[in-house]
Amino acid sequence: MRYQELYEKFGQQGLFSVNEARAVESDFHRPRLNEWMKKGYIRKFIRNYYVFSSVPADERFIFSAANRVYAPSYISLQSALAFYEIIPDKPFSVTSLSTRKTKSFSTPFGRLIYRKAAVKHFWGYDIETGADAVFMIARPVKALLDLLYLEPRLNSAEAMKELRLDMKRFEAPDLRKELFSGAEKMGNPRVLRVIKEVFK
Repeated sequence: MRYQELYEKFGQQGLFSVNEARAVESDFHRPRLNEWMKKGYIRKFIRNYYVFSSVPADERFIFSAANRVYAPSYISLQSALAFYEIIPDKPFSVTSLSTRKTKSFSTPFGRLIYRKAAVKHFWGYDIETGADAVFMIARPVKALLDLLYLEPRLNSAEAMKELRLDMKRFEAPDLRKELFSGAEKMGNPRVLRVIKEVFK
């Protein structure tokens, strides 16, 4: 396979795996990847995944890549809250929720962290679409509930102040209803108690 053929096949998605390359050409040789990396055409993303050097390191691409390399998963916690501008600071890592074991990867674009959740908690996400990327991300309410569930230190209204939440984002009656019903669905007494304290 020539590099141009590889780019024509996978360039639009920005990221490709060795298995995808072999699905196109069964006798694809891995040494070609080293050759293309030396020429600056591609970069290693994580084991068995490569990214085209022309791909910009923007948030939407990284979210899409995070979904792909460790599925099923969706962007959540501080990463999703920052995406919606509900918290003021952008986290250094991209954090996702997954039904698989907790895992993390170092990439040229930063660290990808996956937090394990029970299958019963794998809900409350949307699919963001666009010309540049497609990815699964928690809705604002679920991102907050996931964070509360996975971070026991957030056990009071006082502790929640460290997040500097934009509380106005949750003033709409439908979102407040979603918060309380979602907290009940999580089935965790601490999560429900903190939600009641913060959004009373």
